[in-house]
This record gives sequence, structure tokens and C-alpha cells, in this order.
Amino acid sequence: MTRDKKYTNLNFTKRVDHEAGKHRGDRAGVEPAQCEVCGNVYADRRWSKPGTAAVSEKQAEVQPVTMVVCPACEAVKKGVPSGYVHLDGSFMKAHFIEIEKLLPQ
Repeated sequence: MTRDKKYTNLNFTKRVDHEAGKHRGDRAGVEPAQCEVCGNVYADRRWSKPGTAAVSEKQAEVQPVTMVVCPACEAVKKGVPSGYVHLDGSFMKAHFIEIEKLLPQ
């Protein structure tokens, strides 16, 4: 059976995730977890700095903390950039020394 349509939605749809999800894990991690490298805490399916995450009712009972490496530290270790910043103009000229100090972070 042939179709009369010359074009389909596949011709115009852009594929945003070019790596096909290879950067994502298979499943959500075990809660609660703590990063061995930076110390961030994983609770309620979110990574946050220690002391900033509120304990929810789900995590109210004491559970043993699993030590893992967070996705951000894994990306830094692999050298995978998560974005680029382009600065120019008068702001860049006025704050060049401050910005240069922040770059290694």
C-alpha cells in the first residue's frame, strides 16, 4: 500500500538528544546517597548540597547512606562539557580579572 504524502513529520523533526541518552543512567539511584567526591546528597530523586535538602516524609526514617559518585563528578572526570558561555562587550572588559579567576571552577 503506497502513501500519497510526500513528507512525514520525521522529515521535519529535529533530534535534540544526539547521543540517544547515553549520558543518562538506566534507572534512578538508591536513596539516600552521598557523592564520594563532592559530598552532595541524593534524596527525592535530586542531587543537592548537604544541609540544603529538606528531609521529606519519604526519607524521614533513618536509612543507611550509599556512597556513590554523582553524575556531575563523573562528567568532570570524563571531561564532558555541559555547556558553553560566550562573553563580550563592556561587561567583559570591566570584569575580565574576576571572570578569569572563576574559570577554573
